[in-house]
Amino acid sequence: MSDLSFLTAMLCSVTGMFALCLSAQRHWRKLRPSSPPPSRGRRRGLQALGWLALTLAAALLAVGLGPGTGLTAWFGVQTLAALCVVFTLTYGAPKPRQRRTFRPEPTPRRT
Repeated sequence: MSDLSFLTAMLCSVTGMFALCLSAQRHWRKLRPSSPPPSRGRRRGLQALGWLALTLAAALLAVGLGPGTGLTAWFGVQTLAALCVVFTLTYGAPKPRQRRTFRPEPTPRRT
């Protein structure tokens, strides 16, 4: 198996994972906050694209490495692709935290 087909399988896996990620409304809002949520047709299209890309990656690896080794390599590639998606979702500017300041009660004045 050439390195190019392995990289193609990795690219298909990452594309498929991102498409499946974007088909979920909460992830869509996280990655594309200014655009409206996806319509039902777009969500179905993203899901179909995601599963098609994952299947293509499995087929590429199964043909290139043989069925047993190829599918084992596919699970490893899926793990790397999922990590890419997870780290992309968690990356971003941290939200500002509210500071809790200690304010002692005023002491009474002595006269």
